[in-house]
Amino acid sequence: RGWQVQGLDVSGFAVEYVKDRFGFDARQGSLTELDYPVEGYDLVTMWDVIEHVPDPKAYIQRAAELLRKGGVFSLATPDVDSIPAKLTGKRWVGYKLSEEHVYYFSVRTLSQFLNEAGFEIVDVRHVGKYVTMRLFLNRLGMYSPMIAGLLSLAERAFKLSERSLYVNPFDIVAITARKK
Repeated sequence: RGWQVQGLDVSGFAVEYVKDRFGFDARQGSLTELDYPVEGYDLVTMWDVIEHVPDPKAYIQRAAELLRKGGVFSLATPDVDSIPAKLTGKRWVGYKLSEEHVYYFSVRTLSQFLNEAGFEIVDVRHVGKYVTMRLFLNRLGMYSPMIAGLLSLAERAFKLSERSLYVNPFDIVAITARKK
C-alpha cells in the first residue's frame, strides 16, 4: 500500500517467514537493543507485545524516539480492567497466560505511560482477533470445560479445527497515539 515496511520480532522463525513470504526487511531482537534511526518512522505498531517485555516503559519511550513529530504509535494488549477480566477474576485468560505475560495493563496505566513518553491518545477501543476453532475452544475451556467439550464434539465431527472465526470478548485494548 505504499509503505516502506520493517519488522522486528524475537522469533527467528517469524523473522524468516516475513522475509521469505513477503520480502520485507525484518530483524530478530529487542526494540530497545537494535539500532534504528531516531525520528525515522511515521508509524510504530506493537500488537500483543508490551505485556511480554521486561521494561514496557522503555519500549514505549523507544517508540517515541523512533517516531517523527506527529508519528503514530498503535499497540494492543489485554485489558486488566475489562469487564471479562473483572467478571472472571483469576480465571481470566489474560491471567491464565501468566507464563507468557510479564505485565498487565489498564487503559489508565497505558495512557499514563504514553503521556509521559510524549504521546497524545487519539483512539481507544477493544478489539478482537481471528482465531482457529481449536484455539477458541481451548480458551473457552478455561472458563467452561463442559461447554467447550460439547462444542469440541461438533468441531471434530464437522472438521472445523482450522476454521477461523472473529472473536471479540472486549478484553483486548487497542490504543492509537500521536507523538506531540
